[in-house]
Amino acid sequence: MAIRGPFLAAGSMLVEVMLGLLIMLAAAGSLVHYRIGLQRQEEGLEQQAAALRLLADKTEDLRGFVVLHHSSDHPSYEDIHSQQGGELVAGRYPGIAGPMILDWQVNDLPALPGWDLPAGKEVQIQVSWSANGKDRRVQQAILLVPLTPEP
Repeated sequence: MAIRGPFLAAGSMLVEVMLGLLIMLAAAGSLVHYRIGLQRQEEGLEQQAAALRLLADKTEDLRGFVVLHHSSDHPSYEDIHSQQGGELVAGRYPGIAGPMILDWQVNDLPALPGWDLPAGKEVQIQVSWSANGKDRRVQQAILLVPLTPEP
């Protein structure tokens, strides 16, 4: 004897409702996962932008020497060395998702005949940080030359 009538319709309606809920839950889970991914990506881009600003600030800081020889009143070309020179010091700076580390290395080029200063300074500036368990960094190489006249 087969069951027919309102009982069969009520059972199939329950299955349809359950399938509809399952589909909606899967879609909601996918949207939440997508939103979390976008948020992490946004934080990473903000941290990278902050690191690039710090890198640019240090570049301008080192280029901003006013005199060639050591002076207590002005930033000097002679005082630029690895991890030294300018107003921004090497070390930790606050970032969006954690600290950023600023450092730089300087390689003095040989002095020109008759000069007591290097003909140039090759500078490698780097900002590093950790994001989502991965080490990140931005860097820039610049060449400084002693073209600023004494005041």
